[in-house]
Amino acid sequence: MRVGRVRRTTAVPPAKAASPWHARAAGFDLHRGRTVRAEDRGVLEKLCHYLLRPPLAQERVELLPDARVGLTRARPWADGTRALG
Repeated sequence: MRVGRVRRTTAVPPAKAASPWHARAAGFDLHRGRTVRAEDRGVLEKLCHYLLRPPLAQERVELLPDARVGLTRARPWADGTRALG
């Protein structure tokens, strides 16, 4: 089975983190310097919504007729690609 489009980039050495609360590894960027006061329920709710959001929007994922999974991009790539499948 063939995948619609995959591009590999050259390996870039990881950038050094700016603080002990910031980590970058394997393409991920993690910042743990956010604090929420116990009585600040509004900020806690916003943070929970952010952390629990799905990795892909359901509206952009579809099962194609040939049993492959398609993904429509939110914004096209520079070459005009709008969907992967």
